[in-house]
Amino acid sequence: MASFDGEAALRAAASVSRSPPASSAKGSTSSSTGPSGWSSPWGWTDPGFGLEPGTSRVQVTLARVGEDGQQTRLRLIHTGLAGDLGLLHDDGWTRFLARLARLASVTVGGEPPAYPAEQPAGRLITFRGQRARKDSP
Repeated sequence: MASFDGEAALRAAASVSRSPPASSAKGSTSSSTGPSGWSSPWGWTDPGFGLEPGTSRVQVTLARVGEDGQQTRLRLIHTGLAGDLGLLHDDGWTRFLARLARLASVTVGGEPPAYPAEQPAGRLITFRGQRARKDSP
């Protein structure tokens, strides 16, 4: 299993910038289980996210998988997300982890999928519309 630097992972996850405005995640590694994971308080500096720094928690665990134990499964649990913030962060983490998986397997010169440039309020409108269509008969 690869070594894991929780602080570096937090910085990588938080390196989302929008222009304008720039926003970033705030948190610090509050507990670590060595190379197998970490947890951190989480939030955003941009009030448009509706999640002040430290008001939710992200936990990441790593485990060896595969017949030869040479693969790593990453499990991310984000708690403390009320209402539509769960939808927004589910989408964001899904995109971020897809980028991370792509980077882990990319050859030199390859690029990860683009991170969405849409503001959080716009993403929520999109998700609410999708949910309304799904829930209607």
